[in-house]
Amino acid sequence: MIVCNQSNLCLGAPGLYGSSGAARAGCGAQQLLTDPRDPYNRQPCAVEDLHPVPELRARIEAWLREQRSKRMETG
Repeated sequence: MIVCNQSNLCLGAPGLYGSSGAARAGCGAQQLLTDPRDPYNRQPCAVEDLHPVPELRARIEAWLREQRSKRMETG
């Protein structure tokens, strides 16, 4: 499972900081509103610098589908 380092929740809509650290997009935006620094390298960062990561989101969604289908098979 791919987990957000900031919220310890599954990355449903991942965002990528300039430092290449990933976080839930909402969690990352919230953090940047309270502290305008990248939490991974402490460099200045803005909400606009948080980029979506569609490839990672596709991997997460595929993993979630696989887990759900396993659960359905076992009953």
